[in-house]
Amino acid sequence: MNTKTFLGGLITVFILVSFFNAATKYLFLGPSGPSSNYIKYVMYKTQVSDGTKLKLRSVQRDLQEKRNDKALDKLVRIIDSVPNNTDMLTLFTLLCLEEKQWDRALSFAERVTLVKPDYLSYVTLGSIYVGKGMNTEAIETLKKGARIRPNDFKVHQMLCKLYLTAGEIDLAKIEFERMKIISNFAAESFLRPLKKQFKEALAP
Repeated sequence: MNTKTFLGGLITVFILVSFFNAATKYLFLGPSGPSSNYIKYVMYKTQVSDGTKLKLRSVQRDLQEKRNDKALDKLVRIIDSVPNNTDMLTLFTLLCLEEKQWDRALSFAERVTLVKPDYLSYVTLGSIYVGKGMNTEAIETLKKGARIRPNDFKVHQMLCKLYLTAGEIDLAKIEFERMKIISNFAAESFLRPLKKQFKEALAP
């Protein structure tokens, strides 16, 4: 492997991790502009025509200048020309989330899972279901993500919270035990801010 290929791989991994962290922070802690991060990944990785890349640069400028409504309009036109491009669909989904357009975000996230049913698409869709209060749908979707990446801490954490909220204590315990196996320190950190009854429910 040459140096250029190695560095390119490192950059891709870094952008993906940055996107996932930004998206997770937005979905659970409030807006942090994940679309601005993800478009950098799209610009670097997506195989599209030069004309489409020019249009994406215009979208990027709109995002940088907080003109999200214009960015959405431009992305709709781009998606019409590449309807099955999951990177474009994901970018549009994140931008809809920033604008709190939950129903629009949901429809595009569902399209992504049909075209590319992978871990990221399931976690994104599951997170939107959580935001809309559709906990049953969220659980079923996140379980699909967990089957793809059984050792990912975040998806088991999300499932544990959902099961606690639903009163499914035995299932919550199972998810918590998986969290402890993956990272006991992170599991203990997760436990601290929980309400007393939830702490007691998860106690061995």
